[in-house]
Amino acid sequence: MRRRILVRATVVLVAALLLATPGAPASPAQATPAVARDPAVITTWDAIAVRTIVVQGLKPPPVAQLYLGFVSAAIYNAVVTIDGRFAPYTTQPRPPAHASPEAAAATAAYRVLAVYFPASAEQLTADYQAS
Repeated sequence: MRRRILVRATVVLVAALLLATPGAPASPAQATPAVARDPAVITTWDAIAVRTIVVQGLKPPPVAQLYLGFVSAAIYNAVVTIDGRFAPYTTQPRPPAHASPEAAAATAAYRVLAVYFPASAEQLTADYQAS
């Protein structure tokens, strides 16, 4: 359990560093004006994902890691598509000019968790509305 928490904390730290590290845009067409970034949304939704997958969904560690990976990949794709500094895992639609990376991260995590854990839909909806 302690190792799993350490691994998750490391993943969150790396994601936060990637969001804060300047770099070249993935393509000039995706470059957008600088927007304020708050990596707390990632750690918040990571905790929500752990609660939903492990505590409420009762998934064992190997399966839980798979679902946590789905959530992390969705958040990454959503944020880097808006940010434009890195290439997403898959092609994404072009975001509006002043899209919020925080809102995109929360929406991506919410949608993945809602699809795979419909029994937690009520709590997830409350979490999403709060964010």
